[in-house]
Amino acid sequence: MKLSMNNIEFNLLRDFIEEEFGLSLKNQEREVLSKRLEPNLIKLKLKSYREYYNYLLSHPSSKTELNSLPSIIMNMESYFLREKAQFNVFIDLFNKIRKERAGKSNRTIRILSAGCSEGQEPYSISISIRNSGISIGGWDIRISGLDIDPVSIGKAREGIYNSYSLRGVEKNISGKFFSKTGSDHYRLNTDIIKTVDLLQGNILNPTVFKGLQNLDFIFCRNVLIYMGIKAKNRIALNLWEALSYNGYLFLGQSESFIKQDVLFRPAHFPDVIVYQKKNPHAAGTTD
Repeated sequence: MKLSMNNIEFNLLRDFIEEEFGLSLKNQEREVLSKRLEPNLIKLKLKSYREYYNYLLSHPSSKTELNSLPSIIMNMESYFLREKAQFNVFIDLFNKIRKERAGKSNRTIRILSAGCSEGQEPYSISISIRNSGISIGGWDIRISGLDIDPVSIGKAREGIYNSYSLRGVEKNISGKFFSKTGSDHYRLNTDIIKTVDLLQGNILNPTVFKGLQNLDFIFCRNVLIYMGIKAKNRIALNLWEALSYNGYLFLGQSESFIKQDVLFRPAHFPDVIVYQKKNPHAAGTTD
């Protein structure tokens, strides 16, 4: 039996999803949401989207379902070395920081991939550093990946990907960092997997960033495009607080923090804009 979502059910779910995750759904997306959630209702043996809403709201076993919602709603497609121009700029900035700190007691560089999905982005960061030829001997390079979906985090820890995830990777790099394990599956080298600490959490929640402070770089790409204004402001402040002063924030090419100029200054590079933290006294100035 095909399930149908009425306007009341859509409004209940839309408001709930925006409050929990900051994801903003338009009225015309009702049918898309209904189609994407239908398999979950069938699996849970629920007869209506109102029952599904009540399940999310109060069922003792709803946490796993709840955390999987963003990956169901959003386009979670990712692939290695996506938007290569940004990785080129990142390596230049990484090397700049390394040179500035050479000879000093602080030989740690901290990097976060927020909304890391199945790990393609944080692993791409690690691959980029190790393929750059930059000497990192004696350095403590800390890379973290953060995502709300525990299933995606589990897949990231396995480090197995299909050829579609490697479509942007040159053969010399894929041959260096991946081993083919089947007709269309590739295993990321263990030494790269070990360089990334994978964490589960919601970037709307500031407590998730406990232990993720004084970051030199944050990648939060292709996440904000799904968010409403209120959620964007909350995320902007959370990321601002997690960054070190003058730390760098990479967003997706179609994203910006235009209204967050009190927190970040845009740094312009060829074909790339990076946002740099400014104003260490700006906390609490955004809604």
